[in-house]
This record gives sequence, structure tokens and C-alpha cells, in this order.
Amino acid sequence: MIEAEFLRSVVGALTNLFVKKGGKIGEDRIKTWIESAKKTYDSPYPQDKELESIISEITKHPPKLGAEITNSMLARWFEISPEEFKFVSAEELDPQVFFRHLYLETAFEKWLMEWGYKVELGEELEGLEGLEYVADVSAELKTLHGTFQIIINFICDEPPSVYRGLAILEMLEAYAPKGCSSFGTNDVFIIATPFKFGKKITNSIRIQNKQEDYIVVKLEGDDLWDLFHAKDTLDRMGELKERIEHAKKID
Repeated sequence: MIEAEFLRSVVGALTNLFVKKGGKIGEDRIKTWIESAKKTYDSPYPQDKELESIISEITKHPPKLGAEITNSMLARWFEISPEEFKFVSAEELDPQVFFRHLYLETAFEKWLMEWGYKVELGEELEGLEGLEYVADVSAELKTLHGTFQIIINFICDEPPSVYRGLAILEMLEAYAPKGCSSFGTNDVFIIATPFKFGKKITNSIRIQNKQEDYIVVKLEGDDLWDLFHAKDTLDRMGELKERIEHAKKID
């Protein structure tokens, strides 16, 4: 179930952002965002009375953008560059992308922690020659057999942005060159969308998976459905392992 506190925090952050950027906020707009979120989150929701309370609370007292939520985080959740975010108006931002991205990020953080990984969100990973790569989710698991890493990036617009998809793959390739990076053999890169990737991104994923040491895993809407509806955490881990094994076999 979508927790009321989670909904309050994400809609509150969105409200604060619109106020900061000069957008007009009222009960109707917040209701529209709540409905938008309902379409995004295929999960039971707080009851109507609780939703009304959340809407009223945010309308009367918009939460302040705390130090824990930065402009770079907001830009990442809206899936635009920090430079572009500085100049984009409130009306140009897509709340659906924001909701989808946060929902997936929160879910994968929880799942990976359940599986024993140390998880970071929005981490700037430094590669060779100071090259930085921003992962939506990065996770590390240390075992007696070695250290294993997972990097995840999301593409949440509809249809998935070809430009963003190719840019992510190119930046990862530059961050982790074959044979010269700690991110390599047996490590996993996941590129995920709630929808379906087009041919261009799919072909680029296949080529990069074949050429690099790390494994590139594509997760689309049907895959995410299976992960979200797994009966328990072990079943969910099995679903993801199955897709990783499938990616290993792709020529």
C-alpha cells in the first residue's frame, strides 16, 4: 500500500517546488497531482478521508524545501539536467515523471536493502580522470567471494526518452571502461522504464551488454509488474536473478 507519509512527502515536495518557481498552487491542482499519482502507483491508496486531510494540510501549509531535498535531487527526479532545471518553469515540469521515478527509486532502495546491499541514492560516482556518473540507485554487497555492485537508472517519461537512454548508456561506458574500472565482471547495470523501450535503446543495450564486462539488464513494464507483485522478498530476488541470467545469454 502507498503510505500516507510517502504521498505527503512527494506531493509536498512538488508543491514546494511549484511555489518556489512561481507556480500557482491550489486545492484543485493538488487533487490533480493526487489523481496523477494514483495512475502512476498501481497499489492500494489511503482512504478518501485521509487523502482529503493530506490535500487540506498541504494547501494550507506547503512544506518548506528542506536541506535534505536539493535542486539537484529534484532535477534528477524530473529527469532533466541540473542546468536545465534552473531555467525551466513550473508549468513545463511533468509530475507523472516525478511520481514514477520516486516510486521506482523508493522500491528498489527497499528491495536491495532487504537483500543485504548497502544502498545510495543519487550518488555521483567518480571514474577515470574525474569523470562523474550519477546513478539513481547504487548498491554494493560485500561477501566472502568478493564485492558485487549494482547501478540503476530510470527513464520514466512516456514513451521512454531515446535521448536520455542513449546518454545514460554512453555516460556509463565512459565511467566504467572495459578493464579499467572497479565496476566490471559480475556487476550489474539496470536501465528501467515503466513502459517499453524502443528499438534504438534496445539495440544499444544489447550491444553494450555484449561488449562490456558488466551485465546490462533491461527492465520494462512487464518486468516491473512481476517484481512489484512477487509474493515475498525471496520470490522478488528470484525474479530479478532470472532477468540477469537472461541478459547474460543475449548475444
